[in-house]
Amino acid sequence: MIPISKPDLGKKEIDAIKKVITSGWIMNGPETEKFESEFAKFINAKYAVAVSSGTAALYLALKTLDLKKNDEVITPSYSFIASSYVINLTQAKPVFCDVEADSNMSLKNIQKKISQKTKAIIVVHQFGFPCDLDQIYAFARKNKIAVIEDAACALGSKYKGSYIGSKGKLVCFSFHPRKIITTAEGGMIVSSNRKLIERIKSLRNHGLIRTNNVDLLTELGFNLRITDIQSAIGLVQLNNLKKFLSKRNSISGFYTKSLKNNPYLDTVKLQSFSKPNWQSYPVSLKPKYLKIRDELIKILKENGIIAKEGIYPIHKHPYYKNYKAKFENSEYLEKASMLLPIYPSLTAKDQRHVIRTLNQGLFKLIK
Repeated sequence: MIPISKPDLGKKEIDAIKKVITSGWIMNGPETEKFESEFAKFINAKYAVAVSSGTAALYLALKTLDLKKNDEVITPSYSFIASSYVINLTQAKPVFCDVEADSNMSLKNIQKKISQKTKAIIVVHQFGFPCDLDQIYAFARKNKIAVIEDAACALGSKYKGSYIGSKGKLVCFSFHPRKIITTAEGGMIVSSNRKLIERIKSLRNHGLIRTNNVDLLTELGFNLRITDIQSAIGLVQLNNLKKFLSKRNSISGFYTKSLKNNPYLDTVKLQSFSKPNWQSYPVSLKPKYLKIRDELIKILKENGIIAKEGIYPIHKHPYYKNYKAKFENSEYLEKASMLLPIYPSLTAKDQRHVIRTLNQGLFKLIK
């Protein structure tokens, strides 16, 4: 079976885990500090803090904003649920906006949702495709609105030649197994602001701050630490990141070339400012053929290929049943899009099998 994604783990990761275990120190410690330092160095960020998940990273970033009840945070509906429910956990209110055809939010759609209660925007780089950050940051600065980048899928992606995370004040990454590198579970927050980073370090550790050899509780925090075992894996993965990016770029190039003239579906049209990491490879069926999407995924599975349907818009989940809104692009992409397998160890033979089966399935369902 060809999975939708597959982590690239091997002997070096196993050896790194053994080294940490035999050291006698397995919780958050020296390996984590090194992981944070090397991660920040790679993307050219000033500071980094490793945490237990990408969701934890988003939540802690929001906590530093000191949001109050009924404050509003704009976030796209076409995203994983963590992009919104972390807002609810702070007692603030998520305000959903639509996305463009490339699955990303735009300044135009953000502006439609601005109110006097807007305190922050969570900018999601969906599937690793960078949003147009300059426009959004300029607008946010002018209106004194905080920006958090949800870069869960965007490690290694570049915006105007710079890595995502190199310039933001609060940028959050995930190390879930479907992401570009993995620590099984884990996340990272990077920032250009040292005070924010110090507060996040305290919040991930119960709210404690070391003062005169005593750990003092300064505010209510959480246990959202990552372990040195995970960080040891992360360091090995980070060393392989450029190789992973190169392989993903090669696979995406083959897919794009193979599907260029396909009359039944569209591939993502890259923005001029964008160099994605190809965390995912989304395709969208043209409007005339939406009804065959699920059958097409079924045919792929019958032939040993796991493809995944598009994102289910957050505003349609039962928890948000009272949120009455229509988001044209989000709801279209939910029905039209699907993700093809992409990961560094995907062989050329399997890539050809994916494209051949996809084309055969389309022909069978459309003829």
